[in-house]
Amino acid sequence: MITREMIENGFKTGKISIEEEYGECMGICCKIGDMAFYFAGVEDGNLTKEEYWKSYTLDMTVDMIFDILKDSKSAEETGLYDWEIGYYESILNDKEKFNHQVQDNENYFEEINDYLNNTMEI
Repeated sequence: MITREMIENGFKTGKISIEEEYGECMGICCKIGDMAFYFAGVEDGNLTKEEYWKSYTLDMTVDMIFDILKDSKSAEETGLYDWEIGYYESILNDKEKFNHQVQDNENYFEEINDYLNNTMEI
């Protein structure tokens, strides 16, 4: 589940940004990780980033994004799939958990390489 605090922290850490265009988004969108989605509504979709930040505060932006990402039903109403919410949540989750997973993956690949090197010697 994505919380307001996770979104606020995402802005602070750079995991979330507001972009004019990113990927397939044309106009103002919310970028989290390597993906983005529309959140500002039709009337504000053509604003530049500078115009957007003149019109909206960070708190207002966090509220708009949270209203979309707070649950599956809200996300679905804006065209997002459950797997997208899962992706955004994984990006916004605690960095330490992610680092442990990366380390586990690196150890696993080292073990595989060691095994292959030892068994494939001619």
